[in-house]
Amino acid sequence: MRVLIIGMGLSGNMFLEAFQSISKLYDEEVDIAYTARNKRDVTVPYYQSIPISLEEFEPDIVVVAVNDENHGDVLSQLEGFKGFVICEKPFVDPEFNLDSAKTILKDVSGFCLNMVARYSEAASLLKAYVEDHQLSLVRANFLWGKNRINDYRPTTGVISEVIHPLDLVQWINFGSKLNIKQIHGVKSDFSISGNDIPDSISVLGDVNGAVITGYSSFVNLFRRRELDFVFLDKDHNLIFAEISFDTPNWYEDSLLIWREAEEQREVLVKFNSLDQEFDGDRKIERISKVVKEVSDFVILGREPKYKFPDLKEAISLQRLLNQINASKDQFDSVQYNRIEKRLLLSEQSGFERLG
Repeated sequence: MRVLIIGMGLSGNMFLEAFQSISKLYDEEVDIAYTARNKRDVTVPYYQSIPISLEEFEPDIVVVAVNDENHGDVLSQLEGFKGFVICEKPFVDPEFNLDSAKTILKDVSGFCLNMVARYSEAASLLKAYVEDHQLSLVRANFLWGKNRINDYRPTTGVISEVIHPLDLVQWINFGSKLNIKQIHGVKSDFSISGNDIPDSISVLGDVNGAVITGYSSFVNLFRRRELDFVFLDKDHNLIFAEISFDTPNWYEDSLLIWREAEEQREVLVKFNSLDQEFDGDRKIERISKVVKEVSDFVILGREPKYKFPDLKEAISLQRLLNQINASKDQFDSVQYNRIEKRLLLSEQSGFERLG
């Protein structure tokens, strides 16, 4: 199996490590190469361009790991590719013609948008519990943010962050569609991509009539990735669930499901990822599950337990992000940078700050 990684920044390096970590699980060789604007200090072969790499390396899997505002251009160069595509989130930038996506990728053997939060054991446990007990959603709320002020990487803005909770509230609840009714936000010069990039948004919407509220930000100084849910069981009793990711520590995902009793709550599920053994670097634990399922599909023909976040879902999520981005003219504005030469972080700033 041959894997081509397009882009070798933070995301590309994580995919490289993940594929290397699972390669020993298969009888056949897993060969990896990459293409990027510049040659990087990695041990796998380098190609100068996407067309050259596709022609000479002939990959079975292509990973799109460039900055999000460049996804559309890269995907357009994959037209006619017959292998499997893994694409970092978000799918494309808001200016990309979504109607052309199906045509560009019509020949691929499979597609997976890297909605990596789905691959947390905490998220899988919650989805399984909801489905096994046929719970119906009453209310959900999310808080999802981190600090990207002074980040050197271009970005389409907070839509690249809010995509995770928007995806999870649908995926956990039988894939039911989210309808966004109200959007409020702030835009700023936090990013090198421009002076009016959306950095924070709050939304109100519904999933099958269940009210959804949430806040997401790229200027949140504290990392917060949390969702809470209120469900009804088949007897109309309230079931409560809270799930968090990378909170309070990196790689610490937790889930608590309970119901109220007269004197104390009855805990139904309690999970913390750090209580589980993992043979490897926890930084790539979730992304390793992504590449393992894709590799199983490509090499063994094995379908995943839960279907991949496919092209249809990628387009649906992108339409929600485009709806949010289209509201930015009404957002309030903030100016962070007031000196001639702005401070920028670098790749050496580390995963703790950049992840």
